[in-house]
Amino acid sequence: MWWVQDKQLTPAVVATILAIGDFSVLLLEIPTGWFADRFGHRLSLVLGSSVQVAGMLCCWLAHGATGLLFAVFLVALGDAFRSGADQALLFRTCHLLGRAEEFQRIEAFTRTAELIALVGLVLAGGFVAARWSFAAAWIAETVLCAAGCVIACAMTEPPPAEPAGLDAEAGVTSAAGRPILSWAMGVLLLPAAFLGASADAASFVAQITRGGPQTATWLVAAITLAEAADNWRSLRLAAF
Repeated sequence: MWWVQDKQLTPAVVATILAIGDFSVLLLEIPTGWFADRFGHRLSLVLGSSVQVAGMLCCWLAHGATGLLFAVFLVALGDAFRSGADQALLFRTCHLLGRAEEFQRIEAFTRTAELIALVGLVLAGGFVAARWSFAAAWIAETVLCAAGCVIACAMTEPPPAEPAGLDAEAGVTSAAGRPILSWAMGVLLLPAAFLGASADAASFVAQITRGGPQTATWLVAAITLAEAADNWRSLRLAAF
């Protein structure tokens, strides 16, 4: 809505640039993952949050398709640095404390709490944008990203340890020792990826074609709440 209605970019341009951003995350996952494994997952989180702050400022202040493209790239880079680093830090911490078997439950519970909190933040952001301005909402967004950077700085990097069930000769494995890269995993991932992409596309179309900030706020909040409810169900799944 910000880029289409206020920045006067066409929906096609915005959708194309957002798709480029998603593809950039895919390409950046490998080098940023190597960086996190080599220099530390906490440092990766700190860098990701720092880049995210720059990305939010660029989303707010940049102009034109070129500015949007640069902003989306910064957001993608920040997402790539953070992607997986938080789960890896949690698993290494659980393993160090002798609680590796609790990782999936803790991760699912934390993710659910995160999504529920995000519903509240989305509603608050919509109120700020409708009551004051989009600029006020972008300021709040930037401050929250900066707070995330502070939280990442306060974390502690666990000492290096060999995770249970990881055998270098057996290939890539899960914490339970089962192979992660397999045909069965592909069968699970492809439908989930298709549904996720379809949901994102439907949400994008609805946000730029229906109503103002309040309507978009309730729409995004409802989607996020549904995701939180589904994530809560993963607490009942057996450990992978």
